[in-house]
Amino acid sequence: MAIDSLQLKVKFNDVVKRFKWVSPEHKCDFKSLEMCIRDKFPPLQVRENNHLVPITISYIDDEKDEVTVDCDDTAETLLLQCGDKNLISVRVKLAERSNMPKPKAS
Repeated sequence: MAIDSLQLKVKFNDVVKRFKWVSPEHKCDFKSLEMCIRDKFPPLQVRENNHLVPITISYIDDEKDEVTVDCDDTAETLLLQCGDKNLISVRVKLAERSNMPKPKAS
């Protein structure tokens, strides 16, 4: 799905920010979405064991279910949810610590 831009309203903890997201190739790209969100919230740029802290991105769909965005396909579904208004609200949380990559043994 091609896009020009999408207005995101992102909530992390008690902070809400609104900004434009444009994927470099003008398509649904989960990594681009994730990095755009991380750029706007400095606490999400923290590294542990040489990895960015894991986050969970989600939104509430039209059936009032919380849907996790974790790949290009779910990012595309997120875009479809915004419809003609070109605005979507998402929530960002720190992921469970069990999802953190294990440090390599020396």
